[in-house]
Amino acid sequence: MKTKTYTIRYYIPRVGADGKRGTVAATLDKVATMPEGVGLVREAGSMVHQVRIHNINAEKTEYRAAFVRFRDELPLVGKRSSSTETPPKLDDDDEIIEKNHFTLFVDESGVEVIAYQVSMEGSDVAALARYFTFAGGGEHNVSFDEVLTGDALEKMKKGILKAVEFEIAKPRKKTYAPDPNDTWTSEAMQFMSSTGATRFRAKIMTTSKQKGLLANIKDQIGLLLQSTQTKKLKVKLSEVDHPIDLFADRVFDKVTIELHQGRPDSTQMFTEIATVKKANTGLEPYLVKGNEALD
Repeated sequence: MKTKTYTIRYYIPRVGADGKRGTVAATLDKVATMPEGVGLVREAGSMVHQVRIHNINAEKTEYRAAFVRFRDELPLVGKRSSSTETPPKLDDDDEIIEKNHFTLFVDESGVEVIAYQVSMEGSDVAALARYFTFAGGGEHNVSFDEVLTGDALEKMKKGILKAVEFEIAKPRKKTYAPDPNDTWTSEAMQFMSSTGATRFRAKIMTTSKQKGLLANIKDQIGLLLQSTQTKKLKVKLSEVDHPIDLFADRVFDKVTIELHQGRPDSTQMFTEIATVKKANTGLEPYLVKGNEALD
C-alpha cells in the first residue's frame, strides 16, 4: 500500500477584528444542517470552494470536515511506459475536485484551534478563512492566526517590530489567486508578471531608535504566513539580537496516510490529525488565551 506524508499546520480562528464576533464552530453547525452536510458554494472568479462536514462528535469539541475546490480544467491519465494521455471519464454534471482535510477542535474553555492538512493540490488556509467569512454572512471578517512556538511567541510580544524580510514565488498554477487583502503578495505577483521574474524578495525596515514599523504591518505578516507562495519570512525586533524565522518557528506536525487509488484515506487522516494534535505541547499557550496570546 502506497503512503504519503502530509504537513498539518495549526491556526487560531479570529472572527471580527477583535476575535469576539462569533465562532467558526457556529458556522460549521449551520453547514451540518444542510443536506448531506454540504455547505454553500462560494465562487470568486475561477475559484470555486465548498466546505463538507465529515463528522461532528456528540460533545461538539471536534469538527471533522473537508475544504473542496472545484477545478475548471481536467487532468490527464497516463502510464509511465507509454506516451498516451487520456482525460478521465466524467458525467455531464461531474467536476474534478481537490480537497484539504481539516479539524476544528474546541477546547473546554471555548478556544478554537484548526488543524489544516497542507496539500499543493488543494487550497491554502487563507481561502478557507475567506470561505468562512462568506458562509458566516459576510458581516465579520474571519482570519486565521498562525500558531507560533512558545519561544517565538514571547519574543514577538517583547520587542518593537523593526524590519520584515520576505520572499514570494511565482505560482506554478495559472489559476492561483492571492488573498485580495494580501496586497504585498498581489503587488509582488504583478511585478514578476511584468518582468518575467519567478521570485520576489524584499526587506522593509526602519532605522529610527525610538519607533518601529506601523502596527498594521503585523496583519500583513499574518497574511504572508497563510500564503502558499511565501517562501521566506523573517522579522527583526528591537529587543531580540537575531531575526526570527517565522516559518521555522511555526507549530506543525507530520502525518503519514495510506493512499487508496491515489487518494488519502479520509478516516485515517482525521484519526491521525486528532492523535498528533493531542500530543502537541506547542498548542498549550493558546488553549488558555486563544488569539489573545498573539496580541
